[in-house]
Amino acid sequence: MSNNMSNNARYLEQLMAMAVTQPVYLCTFYATLLDATVYILGGNLLPQPDLTPLRQEIRWRRGGRRDLMPGTGVLVQHWCLDDGTRFLPCFTSLSALRAAIDKDSAYLALRARDLFAMTSGNTLILNPCLPVSKILWPSDIEMLLEQDAMDIRNCVLSMPEHYPQSLAEALARTLSRHPEVGRAWLAQVVNEPAAKHHLVLALEVDGDAEDVLRETGLAASQYVTDSQLLDLCRVQVDRAGLAEEFFAETPPFYERVWGRKLAMSPDTIGHA
Repeated sequence: MSNNMSNNARYLEQLMAMAVTQPVYLCTFYATLLDATVYILGGNLLPQPDLTPLRQEIRWRRGGRRDLMPGTGVLVQHWCLDDGTRFLPCFTSLSALRAAIDKDSAYLALRARDLFAMTSGNTLILNPCLPVSKILWPSDIEMLLEQDAMDIRNCVLSMPEHYPQSLAEALARTLSRHPEVGRAWLAQVVNEPAAKHHLVLALEVDGDAEDVLRETGLAASQYVTDSQLLDLCRVQVDRAGLAEEFFAETPPFYERVWGRKLAMSPDTIGHA
């Protein structure tokens, strides 16, 4: 990998790490991701109905380099989560890819925007098995391709213009099963000049947050329409920062004490 590609990958990984806890970085992360080179695990060159064929000129490497002509079908590997959810793993760098596998494998390198367009309808996870990863649901990818690029300098946090009450109630039920979740908020990130916005679910979590973020994201995906983009992030309100200031002054839709009540009476759900 060239020094320039390595630097670009590190920058993207830094942005992703910041976006996990600071929603205002989501805009620039997505804009950078769309034009970034990402890596996916490749398989046979003969298409199969149950795997995703890529039909565009791409790079294929297995101990060497080979250019595929447009129209050639290439199969890529899918993995499964513990709950059976099937997803396409993709990686910000070769080092991230190698850290996730235990043996040599063929891989493909292509722009994230092209990958998203060619694998429409698939769930993707960026850098699975690493400390910082990102789930992209099909509706997220559709919205990213539609919005294309956003500018960090003009992104702000605000309360949702139309509060998603049914989503909040569904999430409250899910969070009530996780005592490690202290509070949860729904907000929106707005790109002011383009008047574009997407929802943010922010969780205050004790200890490891990976499992609860994944389960909550799966639950939320059932209530988010194709015209919405929903991001998950973990916040620590006792720290300094723009996001923390916003959530410290905004009432949560869920608190741990409510979760105990929900666990006893799941049909009685309120919103503060």
